[in-house]
Amino acid sequence: MHAGTYILECQASAPAVTLERTSTFFLQTPLSLTLSPVSKVVYENYSPHLVLNTTINGPLSYTIATPTGDKAYVTDFPLVTGPATIPVPITQSGNYSLVGVANQCGPGQASGVASVTILPTSNVTIFPRMAAYEGIFCAGQTYLVGLLTTGTFSTGNVFTAYVANAQGQRLRTLPLIILPDKPAANRYVVMPTDLPDSDNYVFQVGSSSPAHLGASLLNDKSSESASLRLRQLSTATLTGAVSVFKNDSARLSVALTGSPPWRLIYPGQTETAMLYNINQSPATFTVKPDSTTDFRLTAVYDLYCGRGNVVGSTLITVSVLLATEPALPLQVRAWPNPTAGGLQIEGEMAGQGDVAFTLHTELGKLILTSVGGVQQGKLNHRMDLSQQPDGLYILTAEQDGRLSQFKVLKQ
Repeated sequence: MHAGTYILECQASAPAVTLERTSTFFLQTPLSLTLSPVSKVVYENYSPHLVLNTTINGPLSYTIATPTGDKAYVTDFPLVTGPATIPVPITQSGNYSLVGVANQCGPGQASGVASVTILPTSNVTIFPRMAAYEGIFCAGQTYLVGLLTTGTFSTGNVFTAYVANAQGQRLRTLPLIILPDKPAANRYVVMPTDLPDSDNYVFQVGSSSPAHLGASLLNDKSSESASLRLRQLSTATLTGAVSVFKNDSARLSVALTGSPPWRLIYPGQTETAMLYNINQSPATFTVKPDSTTDFRLTAVYDLYCGRGNVVGSTLITVSVLLATEPALPLQVRAWPNPTAGGLQIEGEMAGQGDVAFTLHTELGKLILTSVGGVQQGKLNHRMDLSQQPDGLYILTAEQDGRLSQFKVLKQ
């Protein structure tokens, strides 16, 4: 049953009668409570707290494991689903994890870990703020850094940004730069390109005079501290080789990294082609080149970071069928096609001579020959392809210098 409002009705079968109808009742979805994963650095006098997300509303109790032991709380969420803050002061540095939750329906699912570092009171404070789509920052891209500060900094002070992991290990030092086409008061930072994707980096800004390392990044839509969520630019990689006959389509496979959905742009037959809403990797698509080509993608885009990088190519070899003039005046049926092994060849023949059959790979390599006899103008011949690898072949029938050709698929 789905969550919603129901009425319970009890009925008897003999005699058919409704015995009882209860009052309306509401069936809730399973209880789930999540502690938003965050790695943050906060000042002790700025009332740090954590954030919960729940699938239901109404009263519930939960337990959080703190650096000094478990603590239990009872709260009543408003009659809306979504994020809600826990009004619990965090006074110690360390890890906090949600270990239990329950309501009137019993225990639910609890999960989530947050890492908090508490800074002592200081004569100066530094709060960096940056904006990014959905809070995702992209490697190699430039962002405006807003600094909310208190206290006095020396005239020669220099602000510098730092990226650390959730354990506090400093990973990168990033200078705050001035862009030539932007106001001189604005400071920008370029995200590192050599760090793996993560939702739990810590971004801080420090000063040189006085020497001070400030709080971690503030969410651009609130005053909450937020982790630095970093993503590498997407990549789309083509490899390998494909062989097709002229006027046939080639199916290509492209390996994708980044955040789906992706969008691919590639050369079409007459104009640029696009493939939208790709949600899995590898992705496949078809093209129909007129001649042999080293096929390359034009561009790839993903959800958060926009245009990424295209890598590699696929060699598409386009072959033309062998010459068939003068044509053999027959109607030949080769079946089943595709075949798993046996190939039956039948037809009405004008001549009485034997029919010579050759089987070539799509690259022109001869792999099989056979001769079929004609009796009373009829051809009935069988070829065995069971020992040949799967793939596309060209079957040629020749009688008295005249040819007919067929594509045969072994699979």
